[in-house]
Amino acid sequence: MLACLVFAVLAVSAGCRSIRGAGTSPTPLDGEVSVCGLATVDQIQQTVGRQIEEFAINNNSRTPNNLFFMCVINVSDDDGTGVFELEVSTTSTDSVRSVPAGSTFEDVAAAPKAEPVTLDSVPGQGAVIPDDHSHAILVWSYPDTDTVATLRRVYPSGDSPVSFTQDVADLEDLFTLIGPAAPQAADGPAQRWSMYPTDPAPTP
Repeated sequence: MLACLVFAVLAVSAGCRSIRGAGTSPTPLDGEVSVCGLATVDQIQQTVGRQIEEFAINNNSRTPNNLFFMCVINVSDDDGTGVFELEVSTTSTDSVRSVPAGSTFEDVAAAPKAEPVTLDSVPGQGAVIPDDHSHAILVWSYPDTDTVATLRRVYPSGDSPVSFTQDVADLEDLFTLIGPAAPQAADGPAQRWSMYPTDPAPTP
């Protein structure tokens, strides 16, 4: 289920909730629906090899020079690998808890455990670094701008059921798809935790 995630990555706790009821099977989403303006449902499902159950978008960006955008994608998670989080912001990478608050991309890339990442289809440069639970976080800096994106996977149990190497590979695959569109999505209209599918109307 969609965890109530609180960032420095998730400041969602006040309004985040799972849309489907306990014990119910998710209804397949329309494959042509755009997920947070990043890619279609079908494209992401093909990349991660799992069905998307729901997703949420939060865009508090004020100007192209003051971005804060989040997309939380909940996929079927029988093995506990089910929530991907993308954050796009300006300059700082506060979602990376294993470096000091306010760190820039350059600070992250220079951290002792960081490894460089190159993705041919995404402009800019990247790095992968373990978080404070040794889970992978992919951090990306776009060229000629202060825009920084971070992508990570949240594990409901707190423990990763996959290796760090596999975690990195999965994040790289997903970011190769959604990374090119992230700055433009963050520059879109303001939204406060809009969820899809929308919450059903309460039964009278």
